[in-house]
Amino acid sequence: MARRKQNPSPTGNEVIRWVGIAFIVLITFFFAVKSLSAFLRHSSLFMVRDIVIAETLGGMDVEEFQALKGRNIFEVDPARLEESIRSKHPRLADIKILRRFPNQIAIGGFLRETVALASFNGRVQAVSRDGYLIGAPEAEADTLPVIKGLQKQKVHAGVPVADERLTTALQIIDFAARDRVLADAGLRSVNID
Repeated sequence: MARRKQNPSPTGNEVIRWVGIAFIVLITFFFAVKSLSAFLRHSSLFMVRDIVIAETLGGMDVEEFQALKGRNIFEVDPARLEESIRSKHPRLADIKILRRFPNQIAIGGFLRETVALASFNGRVQAVSRDGYLIGAPEAEADTLPVIKGLQKQKVHAGVPVADERLTTALQIIDFAARDRVLADAGLRSVNID
């Protein structure tokens, strides 16, 4: 007897058809994502036009902020930019950079307040309330008390002072500023030796 040819099962044809459809959908999705990505990167709609700097930064003018104008908002890496600016500006206590779509960058943060001057290795440096070296004193720093007797250390702006006795000196300065009699007399220096 002659054998009959078996018809391919309908389930095998269905699987091949669904695999083909899935492949076409994946290819279409890939090209759609690629096209959308190109549009987002090159569209003038997403070019940075405005830089909004918080008032708490005291009108800080940083070159990096102005360099953002005209760049695509997706090219701006907020974390990397924050780190770069923080390393260059020791007065910054905190900085946060946010993208505001479609074309704005918002910059917020706080500056450290100079409360005293500290004498290190014959050099005078501004010190913030939280014990960080801010850098060279500003012109109006003449009225600030000078902290003397700190341990010798390498002086770098933007780093905390290694000598733990600085905290005590800052507490004394804070107490003197809040006390009416001492505030009127004006504290000129604190020697913590």
